[in-house]
Amino acid sequence: MSGMEVVAVIGCVAAVVSAYKDGARIVQEIKEKRAAKKALAPTKSLESSLERGPLAVGEARDSGIERYGPKFATGDRGCPLVVVSLLLADDHCRSGY
Repeated sequence: MSGMEVVAVIGCVAAVVSAYKDGARIVQEIKEKRAAKKALAPTKSLESSLERGPLAVGEARDSGIERYGPKFATGDRGCPLVVVSLLLADDHCRSGY
């Protein structure tokens, strides 16, 4: 496995964790704006999901490494492509098309 594949997998994990953290930051901004307007705040379940997300990703990674060995940490050549296709499919479904 090349160094580029390892970097790609690490980048995918970092991107997922970053997305959770960015989502939590955005929800906090929305919460502050809504509080100023005395509107309903985002749900607690959304906030707690965004808080738990990075921990869950880390735990899943650690569990996979423990179960399958160090090769799990580096993934395989097709992994990043599968993740991208899943994200695109999810985005497509959410957009209503």
